[in-house]
Amino acid sequence: MKKQNQGVLGFIKKRNKTLMLYRNKKINDLHKGKWLGIGGGIEVGESPEEALSREVKEETGLLVQNAYFRGLAIFVHEKVVWYGYVFLVNRYSGQIQKCKEGELKWIENNNLCKLNIWPSYEHIFALLEKPNFFTAKFVHSGSKLIDFTINKY
Repeated sequence: MKKQNQGVLGFIKKRNKTLMLYRNKKINDLHKGKWLGIGGGIEVGESPEEALSREVKEETGLLVQNAYFRGLAIFVHEKVVWYGYVFLVNRYSGQIQKCKEGELKWIENNNLCKLNIWPSYEHIFALLEKPNFFTAKFVHSGSKLIDFTINKY
């Protein structure tokens, strides 16, 4: 039986760049060697917005001032199904601090898909460029995307 989790996935934007996290510090990490948005699990009793603010602060040191809930992405892997509330963050305060999970770096938006990312991220990046709310389901086998469904509203 697969484990099911809920979490948040935030993409922090500054002009034509996105803050990304290169995961290289955790042992036995499903995401090791991948570039990710900022996020993590929702704690009991937390709203997605509260979880986003907490995760952004924990991972980057930044304080979220404005975030847009853009969609729900379901990521299906061999052992886990992760329901991710996807946010676009365009206002924040503070200074970036070191992250215990990996390295943080501002990446030019036109270079995001050149990074070692999950294949589903290419679709998410494209969806974030449109004004529509979305739901999506991405099925992975290892690091490969084997099926996906996207709905725009």
